[in-house]
Amino acid sequence: MGSRILGSMKRERGQVLIMMLFVSGLLFGVTFLVFNVARAHYRLARAQSLADSTLISSLRIRIDGLAKIAERWGSIQSLFLRGDDEGGTVLAAHWPALEEQARTLERALPGYKGRIRSVVSVVAEAQDEMRESVNIIKEDGSFLGVSPEALQICDESGRTSIMRSIWYRRLWALEDGGGEPQERSVHEVTQTVPLLTGGGLDERPWILKAFASGRVVGDVNLNHPVVQSLGNGGFPRVWPETLVDGRVDPFRYPYYRARLDGGVFDLGLP
Repeated sequence: MGSRILGSMKRERGQVLIMMLFVSGLLFGVTFLVFNVARAHYRLARAQSLADSTLISSLRIRIDGLAKIAERWGSIQSLFLRGDDEGGTVLAAHWPALEEQARTLERALPGYKGRIRSVVSVVAEAQDEMRESVNIIKEDGSFLGVSPEALQICDESGRTSIMRSIWYRRLWALEDGGGEPQERSVHEVTQTVPLLTGGGLDERPWILKAFASGRVVGDVNLNHPVVQSLGNGGFPRVWPETLVDGRVDPFRYPYYRARLDGGVFDLGLP
């Protein structure tokens, strides 16, 4: 009788021990799972921050470039006496200054274009991330989107010549007189997170991807009557759009801001 009771107690202890080992193993696994998920969430948040930051910085470079073109063109605009559908008229004394100002502005354009790409490296370094983790999937929204155009110039004596890079034609929303840019840029950031296991780091990491999409939009009320009557999308599509009552005034309301479409996460499980 006593031996049977003793045997029953041993079996119960064995069952309890097995159950405790199972529960302990389960808790151990859950602990590592929670820890890995927390690490992945942290890295994903950093990836999204980097994607958003690099994208909005590249869009801001475009905005600054467009604003600078409009601002610098002011020195050219002051040289015109008047304009018509065929071209513009300047004083003979201002002819050399017009050519020089046009060349100066044209030389500045490659600098704006180069900054759009280099800013990605600057932002990645500032966030202590590798530049190689950022992939520019689409950058149409970050291009300046303007083209320097030649124009027929004449002076009061009747001298006439075609001068290059006098005004800047926009390449967006060509079907809409007051349109704003529609092209988007998309940046992708990839992060690799090694999984922690009981034996250390697993060889099969999580591959995390974050995406940011956005574009440059107008920073004026496009429905305002004055903007609708005088606006030209910030930049003209054709030379006659540069004119207001015979006065050369091409860059009206060249105000823009960057807008993100929202981040998209992609969690690549091993």
